[in-house]
Parts: sequence; structure tokens; C-alpha cells
Amino acid sequence: MKKFIIYLRIVHGVFSAFKVRTALAIFGVLLGALSLVLVNNISQSLKTKVEIEVNKFGENTITVASGKLSRHGKGGFFEKAKTMKLKDVEMIKNNVHGVKMVSPFIKRGGVLRYEFNNISSNILGVYDNYFSLKKLSVSDGSIFGIENVNNNDRVCVLGSEVKEKLFGKDNAVGKTVLIYRAPFVVVGVLEQKGSDLNGTNLDDMVYIPLTTFMRRATNVDYIDGMEVVIDSWDNFEMIKNNITKILRDNHKLYGDAKDDFTIINPVDALKIQNETVGIVTFLGIITAGISYFIGGLGIFSIMILSVSLRKTEVGIRRAVGARKRDIFRQFLLESGIVGLVGSSIGILLGIIISLIVFRVADLPVVVSIIGLLISSIMSFFVGMLSGVYPAYTASKTDPINALRTL
Repeated sequence: MKKFIIYLRIVHGVFSAFKVRTALAIFGVLLGALSLVLVNNISQSLKTKVEIEVNKFGENTITVASGKLSRHGKGGFFEKAKTMKLKDVEMIKNNVHGVKMVSPFIKRGGVLRYEFNNISSNILGVYDNYFSLKKLSVSDGSIFGIENVNNNDRVCVLGSEVKEKLFGKDNAVGKTVLIYRAPFVVVGVLEQKGSDLNGTNLDDMVYIPLTTFMRRATNVDYIDGMEVVIDSWDNFEMIKNNITKILRDNHKLYGDAKDDFTIINPVDALKIQNETVGIVTFLGIITAGISYFIGGLGIFSIMILSVSLRKTEVGIRRAVGARKRDIFRQFLLESGIVGLVGSSIGILLGIIISLIVFRVADLPVVVSIIGLLISSIMSFFVGMLSGVYPAYTASKTDPINALRTL
């Protein structure tokens, strides 16, 4: 321990004597550490952001849509079907292990009218459980209940944008609006939610009981799809296969007949976005690697120069009893400390810049501890590795030849 403290004092004296060269060596490692910390923090933040967005509109939720994506050349469109019925919903809810909740829906465009104000919006027919499934909460009034669904009541819940367009700052709850020229009583207004992963603006939406939509508004016996909550993504493939079997049997799709439904998994979107983040992370790591390489070369060249300029110092130390390994350890410690100092400054700057990026880009604050550890270890390793040859060269210095320069 005493020797180590002596080495540190000697190293401190050397750094004080060669400030500019030391700063140049530190700068190269600093860039590598900065790049690595930034890449890790921002990539982890982006992954967290994607996961938050996926769970924002319902955890472990898949969509079973009626219809199929038809492709023509490079483009395509979603071709809706009229084969999905409420009995499909019941069979999936009661017969598929791992399904916790099912909420069917119908979506149409329509015109709403209040007094002399007319607007176009999206009308969504849903069960009362849709609101909890999508984590939608009211800012005024309440959502409609199961009794409204069972009784085909003409009630509605307005998205925040719809309320603003129709009523402005006036209270909407208890007022009557015309939807498809039929009167509906507003029972609630939703808090602002934004758009889901599919780009659907949930604030520009009017929600009415599904049964009312089917029997009083559109007079249809089919639905556009259902939201299905599953117990775990680990069971997704099994649940998907069971849902597929039930729907194909109910719709009499045998043999090579194509599915008339689509099972949409938000985890697929999550994987795609994470792959994109992974590419950015990979490129950032390459950049950090190049920075470390350049920093290592900087330490190497400066340490070589330092050895040639300090031959007299080495000769005197050898003459007063310092062994070769003492000289080797001193120069190796110098290069290692250069790496650690560069790492410390780079990590600090990386955290500060990361926090600025999180604030400006509205990203969740995530500081990767693993990234910090890797950066510190890499910096010290690069410093030590770059100093091995210069330290070896210094330890081989002939004290007699070195002292002749005095």
C-alpha cells in the first residue's frame, strides 16, 4: 500500500509537469467514454419509451380485427369482412386458456351535431369494459355501464377533442347530441390520451354502447374486431393458435381457405422499434470503439514521448535503487490513470448531455448503470493496454546511458 501511494505521488508530479500532453491523452479516452454513456443511456431510454407506449393503451393486449390485409404490388389495403360475430367473442372468452378479458368494437366515421354546430368524428361502439382495458379515464361525468349496454341506451362518452369542438369550454355532461341523426345523452368526457401505436387519435372519438350501435345506429349483426387481454406474452403463440382455430371453425374456413381475420400483436411493433434502436446502439458502440482506439493511440504515443523525455529521471531512479518492475508499474499506472480520468470526465459529460436530450426530446430519464461500469472498465483497460509497451521500454532503460545526458 505504501508503494502504491508513492507511485501515485510520482504520477501526480509527472502529470503536473506535462499538463498539455496529459490533457491530449485524456481527451481521446474522454470521447470514447462520452460516446458509450450517451449511446447506452439514450438507447435504454428509447426502449423504455416504446414499452411505455405499448402499455399505455392496455397491458398484454392484442387486437383481433375482422378482415385481411390485401397486397397489390408494393402497396396494400385492409379489406374488411362481415363474418365476425358476438358469438365469436363469447367463445374466445370462455374457451381460450390465458384470455383474461375480451372487448368487441365497431368503428365508423360519422357526423355529430349539437345545436348549430356540426363536426365529423369517429364513432366507436364498445362494451363498458373497453375503457378500463384501454386505460381511459374521465375528466367529467362518468363512463356508461353494463346496464346501458344491455338496455341499448342512447348514451355517449366524448373524447377531449370532440368535446372541445362541440362545446368549447361549456359543460357537455347531460347535454344531448345527434349521432346519425339520433339523440344521444353525453354521460362523460374523457381525459386527453393521445394516439395509440396504430396512429388512432383516441381524443377524436365518440364512444357509445356496442349494442346501441349495432341495433339502433347501423343495424348490423357483425363487429369490426375485438381487443383481447392475455395473461402473459409468453403464452401469446398458444393463445393466437387457439383463437385462430375457433374463428376458422366458426367461419367455416377449411383446408387452404384464407383467414378472414387478422391478429395484431403490439409486441411485433415493439420488436421492430427495438431493432431500430439496436441498429442505432450498434452504430454508437462502433463510434465509441473508434474513439477508444484513437484515445489508446494517443496515450501510446504520448507515453512513448514521455519515456524518451524522462530517460534521465528513469536513470536517477534506477541509480538510487528502483527496480525494473518499479519503473514498469509506474508508467503502467500513469497510462491507467489517464484512462480513468478520461472516463470520469466522459461519464459526467455523458450524463449531463443525456439529461438535456431527455428533457428536449421528452424521453424518460434512464441512466444505464451497466453502461457506466462498461465505460469505466473499458477506459482503464485501454489506458493500461496502451501503456504496456511504453512501460516496458522505460523499464529497459540503461541507467548508465541515461545518466550520461546529465
